[in-house]
Amino acid sequence: MTTTAAKPKPSPRIKIEEQVALRIIGLLDQGNLPPWDSGWTPASENMNAVSGSPYRGINRWLTAMTRMECGYQDHRWLTFNQAKKLGGSVRRGEKGTAVVFWKPPRNEDEDGQTEDLTGKEPPPRKFNGWLLRGYTVFNAEQTEGCPLDPLEPPGLRSHDPIEAADRIIAGMPQRPPIETYKNFQGPPHYIPSADCIKAPDIGLYKTPERWYGTIFHELVHATGHGSRLNRFKEENRDSDLHGYGKEEMTAGMGTAMLSAVAGISGPSMTNDAAYIKSWRDAISADKGMVIRAASLAQKAVDFITGDQATNAA
Repeated sequence: MTTTAAKPKPSPRIKIEEQVALRIIGLLDQGNLPPWDSGWTPASENMNAVSGSPYRGINRWLTAMTRMECGYQDHRWLTFNQAKKLGGSVRRGEKGTAVVFWKPPRNEDEDGQTEDLTGKEPPPRKFNGWLLRGYTVFNAEQTEGCPLDPLEPPGLRSHDPIEAADRIIAGMPQRPPIETYKNFQGPPHYIPSADCIKAPDIGLYKTPERWYGTIFHELVHATGHGSRLNRFKEENRDSDLHGYGKEEMTAGMGTAMLSAVAGISGPSMTNDAAYIKSWRDAISADKGMVIRAASLAQKAVDFITGDQATNAA
């Protein structure tokens, strides 16, 4: 008679980690989460510079992503040939953004955008009689010599300050400089190498709570600097923190904690899940990641608020 060794029982800590991770993974698997909302409004809606037509559908997001990645303030876009017809040109070496256009048979392209960078019309694909064409556009800032009107500054909302949140920000020890801008200069971010925060003006946000949440998020990132909690690994200290899963989760959880301390409404559980959706695989592979991120978030919040008391995990 042979006996098999009993499998070791998982420790209570591992069970808790799995329960927390599975709860978040379950939200991600529901498939009906709303898209994450930054809460702030860049300058005007992206549009074709010649026709004045705002981009719709997937083109709206394709141009918005390029604009955020490159920090373009201008919301106007042109094809290579449109810039040429205006008497200008696309600067040498500039990379275009691929967009698409649905066109009914025998109708003209509404924006006249039927040519890509090579000057050749992309081969169309038919779907139920409609044609799907791909083409390339460039932001106005990638061109030169195009007679476009100067940009108008975006309108700013008027928000009352939230005193409790202001006290938390002002009271943070060794707080990094916070630079705000009224014109579009990319998404909010913390720069480790310069140890500073850059964010849109509060007037660009839909609600003041979302602006304070943004500042809280970047302040949590800033606690990882070597002069504070020294959370960043040497090889990651100058990297893009928003591409580093556990650090971004730490900042998200810390934002919710600071929002609670300030007495303002933090992001909902579903919005949190939508925000960390890109980290699903990492959470699945390492279920303890959520607990560790929460512990790091608590330490960051204690540093920001001046509460150095230890907290049980």
